[in-house]
Amino acid sequence: MQLKSYFKGKAFRAGNLGQLILHAGLHKTGSTTLQASLREAGVLLSTNRSDFRSHLSIKEKLKLAQARGLVASSEHFLGEMIGFYASAGERIEWLARTFDSVNLIVYLRPQISWHESAFAQLIQQGTFMTEKEYVELARKSRVADFRSLVRLIGGLNRFAATGWVRFSADVVDDFSSILGYSLPRVESQNLSLHPIALEAMRRLKSTRKFSQAEMRQRLARWVPENAANFSVFSPETQSYFLSKEPEWLECAQILSTFQEIPAGWEHAFPRQIKPWAKANFSQEHMNSVLALLQEEGPESPEHGS
Repeated sequence: MQLKSYFKGKAFRAGNLGQLILHAGLHKTGSTTLQASLREAGVLLSTNRSDFRSHLSIKEKLKLAQARGLVASSEHFLGEMIGFYASAGERIEWLARTFDSVNLIVYLRPQISWHESAFAQLIQQGTFMTEKEYVELARKSRVADFRSLVRLIGGLNRFAATGWVRFSADVVDDFSSILGYSLPRVESQNLSLHPIALEAMRRLKSTRKFSQAEMRQRLARWVPENAANFSVFSPETQSYFLSKEPEWLECAQILSTFQEIPAGWEHAFPRQIKPWAKANFSQEHMNSVLALLQEEGPESPEHGS
């Protein structure tokens, strides 16, 4: 950590004693990058996924953050991504009852891009549910369209607390504006796989020739030649999530009752269907992926051959 960042972070903590600032994701909204910046600044309370599985463990962590003037950050506070945050309402109500001087900050992405990224993450980590199963779960969830979630977070403003719902292409810059403290820039180590690489992982899983971790590490940031902007979803599923634009705009209308709408919200929603990675996957792609996976050494190239 740079000396300048250390002293700025120390001053921030001193001014934040007794306040609780909780960044609660969502998953796939730049949380890893933000956490790296908070850590570099010396203002992050480190947490584990298990810390947010019970009220007792959550309370201990958040009390510690409050006492030390640190920012608590966990995408798991509101629940699990695969469960579409089914426990969010209960946890937000508990937060309002348990703590004073609370600031809860949550970032969203337009439904289509968030669901694409969430489904891609499930493939990447080895949870190979089908597209149909994923969409069925999303249809059943009461917060998958984000409107209920926005209302729940906004409801905090009726208590001695503040609920922030944000959208930003630059989460570090936006979070800095909320804190009133310029966070340092740190390169994120979060792995991002191209949809064609994810399709290769899906097809290779049954062979068990390569471990999930090995494929994920070697295919990180691999891009096939002449790559288009592919989607992990079929055109039908993309059409379904693209139809959610009115719900995204309704979230902004809900926000306007208790918070200024973040810049770019109304223009952020994609409107075009992208080529489906599964339908465009070729033997040439598989040959390139296999050659990459069979190479010796830890380094993997940025582009397919």
